[in-house]
Amino acid sequence: MGSDFGSVIGLGVDLLFFTIFYTWYKRTNKSADEINAATTYPLNKTLVETVKSSVDRCLPYACVEGEVSPVGQVLHSKHGEGHSGVIQSVGLKEHKSMKLQGVWTDVKKSIHDRLQTVPFVLRSLCGVEPVDIHVDDPKSASYLMDDLTSTHDVFTPADGGGFLSRTIDRLSGDVVLGYHETEKMLLTNTFLLGIGEIRYLDERLVLKPPINGSRFILTTKSKAEVIKSLESKSFWIKVFAVGTGVVGVSIFCHILYKTYKKNQADRAKERTLAEMRELRQRAVTERDERGGERDEDIELCVVCLSNPREIVLLNCGHICLCVDCVSELPEPLTCPVCRQSVERYITTYRP
Repeated sequence: MGSDFGSVIGLGVDLLFFTIFYTWYKRTNKSADEINAATTYPLNKTLVETVKSSVDRCLPYACVEGEVSPVGQVLHSKHGEGHSGVIQSVGLKEHKSMKLQGVWTDVKKSIHDRLQTVPFVLRSLCGVEPVDIHVDDPKSASYLMDDLTSTHDVFTPADGGGFLSRTIDRLSGDVVLGYHETEKMLLTNTFLLGIGEIRYLDERLVLKPPINGSRFILTTKSKAEVIKSLESKSFWIKVFAVGTGVVGVSIFCHILYKTYKKNQADRAKERTLAEMRELRQRAVTERDERGGERDEDIELCVVCLSNPREIVLLNCGHICLCVDCVSELPEPLTCPVCRQSVERYITTYRP
């Protein structure tokens, strides 16, 4: 019973993972298809007229390319390296070596993590009558945070202090190794590909996350590279989905096989017990016809104390149950005499 329950739980968990991987695969594959089908528009007056003449002044999913240019305020690097941009991610992590369950393990603790953005546009590099397109909610865009330029990356070892201080740290199991300070920025004049919904709002073009749930993308990659990365990701997700599907089918077949074998065993047991009951009834009938009386020396079933002992329990070998009682006792069956587990039993009849 425990094994069957475990198999059912395993099948349920596998089905959950299969559903997750399959849904993930469909979503990734759909994103690749949508990006491939999205039209790339140059940033010029023609795009403005196209958007204005569209339904709701909107292109549901389209691609544009341009250079990053701030609108008003600009962010400067904190480290005086002459970098300026529109997105700035600053982080400070403490690196420790800690003794956990007798083993020294490296641990990172975030002390400071800040993301700052300012409004910016994508500006056409060339073309007739170029225009700007304002970027709305860049932090929600895929790929963008991975494409930030590293403007500062320094690890400063911790001052170990004196011998006594280092000894106390070692004994306490908490040793500070140093501090890792990073700064990443989306620099001005970075060439970006933007994929999303294009709307004409307040006399300007705006690139924003699609209202239909399609993937919003800002990246330094080309459109072909984005599609290729999504297709590669989709392939591996499909591999995991197929793998979990195969495991699920195997578990399901195992459950069906065990159920079939159990049903076969139960039917064989019922046939054997029915034959035993028939033999007992026949013997009782013959004794009654001869006018004989019940032999007081016959050993009775230890459970019902009325029928003769007819079952041999294995592997202990005790003969202590009748046919009726062995079929009524709960599984897993144990011997009423010695309490050992009963692997199987056979019938015997002593008239």
